[in-house]
Amino acid sequence: TYNGPNLAPAVAFAGAGDTARARELLNDEVNNTMLTTRPGGIEEALVGFAVVAYLEGDPRQASRLLAWVQSRTIDVGRVLASPWGYPVFRRYLELVREALGSDQARACRAEGRAMAEEDAVAYAMAIDSD
Repeated sequence: TYNGPNLAPAVAFAGAGDTARARELLNDEVNNTMLTTRPGGIEEALVGFAVVAYLEGDPRQASRLLAWVQSRTIDVGRVLASPWGYPVFRRYLELVREALGSDQARACRAEGRAMAEEDAVAYAMAIDSD
């Protein structure tokens, strides 16, 4: 049984097309107090949800989640929980920006930054796969 942060395996499953398994791992992460109380843990889990949203074809949802993560980490000098969190964040931020026009990206960023933690987590976990 894997007991570490679930971002890397979740991104791997999502990239291979198994977004349901990725969501399962990320939901476990959010519900695991030991993992989410470490600095950057909840933010890293939401990076994973953003990856899933993007891969499921919704860059707007991904953009909102990534903006929330950025407002809680990079913008205030905090780090994500694991060394692979930031490269994943950067890569999907680039992909999301390419997928959205500048006006839509700006609006999504503002919406994401305005979310409270509880709202961002609920929003991430409520994203339904089609």
